[in-house]
Amino acid sequence: MPANAALELCAALLRRGRMIDHGSSALTLLAVLVGLSPLFGAPLFGAPLFGAPLFGAPLFGATASITQALVCALVIALGLAEKVWAARVAVDAELFTWMSEHADRLAEHTVELDEALASLGLTSPEASPRPWSQRRRGALALLRRQLLCMAGQCLVVMAVILGLPWLATAP
Repeated sequence: MPANAALELCAALLRRGRMIDHGSSALTLLAVLVGLSPLFGAPLFGAPLFGAPLFGAPLFGATASITQALVCALVIALGLAEKVWAARVAVDAELFTWMSEHADRLAEHTVELDEALASLGLTSPEASPRPWSQRRRGALALLRRQLLCMAGQCLVVMAVILGLPWLATAP
């Protein structure tokens, strides 16, 4: 595969990180709102919903507020981790896009990039130059980590939804 096509394909994949980030942001915001809801007098867990507790015995019992806090904290922590990976993926997406647009002088730009990374303290000056195939694998690994954080958020939210007592009482 020509270097330009490989760089552009990698950049296109990395730009999908923005979609992952938007989904994770929505889940993180939801967790913040649910976690802070008792401060506003609207506890979502343990509050009556059509005469029945939304979260109550026997699923959570007296520990509903602790469970609510832990679930929200887990979703928020995963969201913050996703934000870290999203920032790194976004930088790589821009770099790969720029490099693909200037692939005619890839070797020269690679040296300049490595010097810039070293001057900013993002890599060691003694680090040997990496081939672009290795850089692509590294960038895509960051995207996978970002996706795993959002998948973790989704799994926690789905586990809570599936644990709702009203699902057991559905006809």
